[in-house]
Amino acid sequence: MPSPGNIARTLKDSAVMRSFFITVFGSGLSKLILILSTFYCTHILSESEFGEFSFIRNTLNMVLCICALNFSSLCTKFTVDAKTSGESAFKLIILFLFSLFVCVVLGLVLLFLPKQLLFLIFKSDTVVFYFRIIGLLLPLFILQPLTEGVLRGMMRFKLIGLLQTLSSLLFFGAIVAGARTAGYNGAVIGMLSYYALYAAVSVLFILKPIRSRRGAETLPGLLANRSVVREMILPIFIMSFIEAPMFWLVQLLLIHFGDMTAIGGMTVITQVRNLAILIPSYFFSTYLAYASRLNAGREYDTYFNQFRRLRLCFIAAGGAVALLLTLTATPLLKLYGAAYVSNSTQLVIANLGIPFLLLSGLLRIELIIQEHQKELLYISVAWNLLWVAVLIPMLLLGVHSLTAFFTSQLLAIVFQYLLIHLIYQKDRKRLLRPHEDSDSTDR
Repeated sequence: MPSPGNIARTLKDSAVMRSFFITVFGSGLSKLILILSTFYCTHILSESEFGEFSFIRNTLNMVLCICALNFSSLCTKFTVDAKTSGESAFKLIILFLFSLFVCVVLGLVLLFLPKQLLFLIFKSDTVVFYFRIIGLLLPLFILQPLTEGVLRGMMRFKLIGLLQTLSSLLFFGAIVAGARTAGYNGAVIGMLSYYALYAAVSVLFILKPIRSRRGAETLPGLLANRSVVREMILPIFIMSFIEAPMFWLVQLLLIHFGDMTAIGGMTVITQVRNLAILIPSYFFSTYLAYASRLNAGREYDTYFNQFRRLRLCFIAAGGAVALLLTLTATPLLKLYGAAYVSNSTQLVIANLGIPFLLLSGLLRIELIIQEHQKELLYISVAWNLLWVAVLIPMLLLGVHSLTAFFTSQLLAIVFQYLLIHLIYQKDRKRLLRPHEDSDSTDR
């Protein structure tokens, strides 16, 4: 297995590692603050209130995923490519316009759906009320993940880390102040204030590049590149419309086969597991820009050698972290409150998926760069259908709701990785065909 020193040399450009560590420091600190705010909420709110708070936040994240979060990597790719291609700049603008349009439509749906229908779905008047507010603010919320993708493409990693840290401090302060003054309602208002301000501040940093393009050039350029909607944007959008709502749907199943406390338990377990993929996710978002450069320069030997070595690292790291979190399951859950210790078995099941999540995240970068958006859509449909197809029978058979949730999810995660790996191997053989004899060790 390659040593840390060999990995650093393999990455070739020290700027990759500098950007990565800057991202880890800034984004990691912000996530730590967000986790502390979750600790605070689990202790100051009742289990039911924390379940509702988590459901509102998870649903808002779901809507953001539908409209923009999965577009963030495309924003990075287009921003990098725009340095050498004027077409990519227009593609980036089209991506923003498409996201805002979808966001406005979804916001209107949330705003004007009959209250009786929303209550039938959410089982809470309070949740329905806050969903109306989310519908109004959604066009603002949507700008943050898009602008962050652009800033990554511009290599503004220090700025991203600074924005994330300051906004997370705002989030923690707003949650504490809101919860102390108005309890559960104050905590939700504090959360929505965080999302709104973060988006407003982020967009200020990309206004200058947008204004630099003359208006007379914009419309013809947009029309000439409109095919990007069909070829790249729609597949990613449809994929988002599958994955995020599917996660939301299985939360509804947990509510109907259990109660709101199941949502709280699921949120806690998922957050603990997400700790394991937190730092690698920062690397993925950073490395996308640099890998795109290698691909643009047709440096395929270096390109695939880096992926091979990184795969070995993530296999070892994923296994080690999964074991560590499993051995410390009980004390970790105690941090959230004594009521969550009973979910230690479900946390162990969730941890088994960590290596596969890391490998899927790494190889997904390669699929995005090679513009396999349609294939990613098909994979998304396949693994989510498998998840629900396994989950529903388990719930009907009386399996504990959280056990059913994480067991079925684990099977789906493994299946997803196998499909992604298959396409990655096909890309490797296709692009390295002239060098197969000299690169036979990377099989």
